[in-house]
Amino acid sequence: MKKTKTSNTSYVFSQATLNIAIDEWIENEQEKHPEKEDALLIAKAALPWFMLHLKQTESICMFSDDVMISEMDSWKDLQIAEYPKQKQRIEETCKLLKAFFHSEVVLQHKMVVSPLHSFTHL
Repeated sequence: MKKTKTSNTSYVFSQATLNIAIDEWIENEQEKHPEKEDALLIAKAALPWFMLHLKQTESICMFSDDVMISEMDSWKDLQIAEYPKQKQRIEETCKLLKAFFHSEVVLQHKMVVSPLHSFTHL
């Protein structure tokens, strides 16, 4: 049996916050890696399609990091099956989207909820 590490981290954010955060992240990444501008813009364009795959169509989005990772892999496989000639671009897009969700920008915009590690009694 394969053991997987779970992060117990969840994402909770509004669509408006997501739009602001992805724009900020893209801008930061373009400054650091200008050669990746096209790939970053493709990742930004793909984000709404991934959110639809996650069935996140409400104004508030919620899902765990584990779900994001497993569904990203599933979505990537579906996209590659549909567009096999774009395999490299799809893989790069998914890698960038995972990097976005694991970025400081997502933390700064308070899009992440982590479990409390200890409880105190008053």
